[in-house]
Amino acid sequence: MKLKSVQTGVLLAAIVAIVLMLLCLGGYYFYQSSELKKQSEASKQERAVLVRRLLSISTEKYLQPIKDNSAWDDLYNAVKKTDTATIDECVGYMPETYEAGGVAVFDINGNKIYDKCIQDFPSNIYPFEGKDLLDFFSVPNRTTFTVNIDGRLFNYIGAGIVPTDDEYTRKETPVGYILLVREVLELDIKVHCKALGEIDAEMFLAEDEKNDYIKTLVKMDYVESTMRDYRNEVSAYLCFSYPDPAAGQISQFARVFNFICVEMLLILVLMLLFVNRKITRPLRKINKAFEQDQIAPVSSLTKMSNEFGQISRMMYDFFEQKEEIIAQNDALKVQKEEIEMQNDFMTELNDSLTKTNQHLTDSITYARRLQQSMLHAHAPKEGWFSESFAIYRPKNIVGGDFYVCQTIGAYHIAIDGDCTGHGVPGAILASMGISFIYQIIDSPDFDFMPDTLLNRLRSKVIDAFGTDEEGRQVSDGMDVGVVIYNKETSEAYFAGAGRPAVIVHDGAIQSVKGDHMPIGRYVKTNDFTRHKLDLQAGDIVYIYSDGCTDQVGGPQMRKITATKFKDYLLEISALDFPAQKEKIENYIKTWRGDIPQTDDISLLAFRV
Repeated sequence: MKLKSVQTGVLLAAIVAIVLMLLCLGGYYFYQSSELKKQSEASKQERAVLVRRLLSISTEKYLQPIKDNSAWDDLYNAVKKTDTATIDECVGYMPETYEAGGVAVFDINGNKIYDKCIQDFPSNIYPFEGKDLLDFFSVPNRTTFTVNIDGRLFNYIGAGIVPTDDEYTRKETPVGYILLVREVLELDIKVHCKALGEIDAEMFLAEDEKNDYIKTLVKMDYVESTMRDYRNEVSAYLCFSYPDPAAGQISQFARVFNFICVEMLLILVLMLLFVNRKITRPLRKINKAFEQDQIAPVSSLTKMSNEFGQISRMMYDFFEQKEEIIAQNDALKVQKEEIEMQNDFMTELNDSLTKTNQHLTDSITYARRLQQSMLHAHAPKEGWFSESFAIYRPKNIVGGDFYVCQTIGAYHIAIDGDCTGHGVPGAILASMGISFIYQIIDSPDFDFMPDTLLNRLRSKVIDAFGTDEEGRQVSDGMDVGVVIYNKETSEAYFAGAGRPAVIVHDGAIQSVKGDHMPIGRYVKTNDFTRHKLDLQAGDIVYIYSDGCTDQVGGPQMRKITATKFKDYLLEISALDFPAQKEKIENYIKTWRGDIPQTDDISLLAFRV
């Protein structure tokens, strides 16, 4: 047995260990990098969908009014007679009302018969009179497009002028066309950034300018959208840029990877030093004993309590079997190194999984902060009824319930909604529902009636959910209860989409049922029912989601039920509102005990 063979074996084992470790770490590095890039691409696609939706919502703000206003009998008859005075009475108010620069009316041949501008527009603001106008209005009888005129960008939103009885179907041939014109400024584009978070938006009229801008984005990602004219040619480019979430993570992961590699190399060096002291040196003595063919060199080893002491003692009896003993020792050494390497790999894998899980939890927790901030903006404020409170308990970190408490002029508006599902999908639907509600109540033609609000909200939700990638219609939606109270006339009205209103009056309780129809696609699409509420001073009104009544628990592991929950509301109705809120929360919590929360929970209460 030669000393050189022992040192070579230890060196080869170390090299193999290093190579295997680097291969494992390298494979994991490339896998993690690939996953981060996938996350970045998914984030980009999600932002692209959000950008398209925000742009469509912005257009819908003007498209819906111009479509509705094109179905007037007076306007219809005035266009047929080329009566510009009557046309001015019908649509002359529209530029200022809809924050546009001008409005124009064309006859059935595409010739302009009316034009009103309140801003300084170019003389060729309508370059598409005649056949061009008829072509892009052919199917359907409404349109929206953007045109670049002398370096200025103008948005055109129009509809065919039809009789009032054809307001929705638009099947009758128009007698003319109405166009609302507004100039698109860079400030308009910047407004979208507020809805998208940490994001910058730029608008370019030329493709080369847009490409030059994209080249300047370092460690940034971007979503590109285009505006097109009536010939479907690009008239402007929108570029929404934001920090690439994967770039920083990949860089950070690379630093951690390099640090781990250096650490592993240091550990291997220390292991080699340890092996040299605890294994190589005793082996030298054993080797010398074999070379000298005497036991003297290993006499000091016989006092050791480890394997070498045992070997040295066995050498007195088995000196002739020295090759077999050394081979057994080498096998034990290799097995030990393999076990240690496997243990290190499992430790690294467990740490990686822990970090990944923490990252996901942190992301959803941040989403909860955003949702809580949004709900706080819509929570009851001072002056919204004499007393009020709100309860919100999501099933998961974020939820699909929402509420809106708003005062507009003489009207107090109370809304409680319950979206399909819960968690992140439900939270997205809730945000969309709140956005649509504010579009409706801020519209100039809203009559402050709850059934009108629900009818319009249902239309917006159905329009927002088209079909999925496989062409199937999306039927997600929400249940909503709405109470609108006129504080000047003391009149109150309620309408519900799958939700009731509960009223406590003079120590008695009554429930006003909503319609058995959700906000979304359903077999019935009747108008929602308007209920007039006879509210007196001191009466209490509750509207809530079904999470309050569907919670499983109690002695028999059943739901609370609507009847039991209303009885409890009557029982605590004499208490002040802070005490009522605490009682309701404790009642649901006590009922479910150790059972997980069944659904998202929300409740609004106010005293007239």
